[in-house]
Amino acid sequence: MKRTTRLAATFTAICLAANVAGHARAETLSETYRVTRANDVEFQKIAPFKVFDNLYHVGPGYVGVWLIPTTAGIIMIDSAQEPYVDFVMDNVKNVGFDLKDIKYIMLSHGHLDHFGGSARIQEASGARVVALDEDWKMIEDAGARPGRNGGPSPRVPKRDMVVKDGDTLTLGNTTMKLYHHPGHTPGVLSGEFTVFDNGKPHKALWQGGGGSRGGLAAAEQAVETTNRIAAMPGIEVLVMIHS
Repeated sequence: MKRTTRLAATFTAICLAANVAGHARAETLSETYRVTRANDVEFQKIAPFKVFDNLYHVGPGYVGVWLIPTTAGIIMIDSAQEPYVDFVMDNVKNVGFDLKDIKYIMLSHGHLDHFGGSARIQEASGARVVALDEDWKMIEDAGARPGRNGGPSPRVPKRDMVVKDGDTLTLGNTTMKLYHHPGHTPGVLSGEFTVFDNGKPHKALWQGGGGSRGGLAAAEQAVETTNRIAAMPGIEVLVMIHS
């Protein structure tokens, strides 16, 4: 009960602070992309850009799609959703790669804005699609339900690679250690790897989803995940899944 009370008090304090702050500041660019212009398709189509020697952003403004080039091909993180899938695939080419270079598509979690383009990109590239079992189930459930506003069901990838906490994935000169970080969804997938800035290595964490989306039990998982990430030694770069 004490733990529940602390969580509730913390949440209330955050909400109150946000309400007060909301009267004293301008909207951030992230809020513009994710809230007020979330449905403005042309506004979302930002140019791809290079962040590190081996890390590129190729997604729309509101959600991260990342490329990690290696000596044996590319690891892609997430895939956006329609109507941005052609845009993402064009951006892969615009930064100098071929779709066939993509060997793995890592799905951070089972929300449509992250996995929605993976079936088409897998077909175009031949890549393996990687997720945790818990969120493979979410993806499969989404493919069996009507889409938004009663539209057709979204295209989903067929269950492919199932990974678990502590697994590693190696492609060429890059090894990613994988983590199960539940809270945002039951099967959030994160990965620890090395990025290079003009050849200098830095320890990076792609964090597959923060914040709770499923009541008190998920909130408690999210707190545990946050504490677990805070205890990870030496992380210098946090690779975000949203702007």
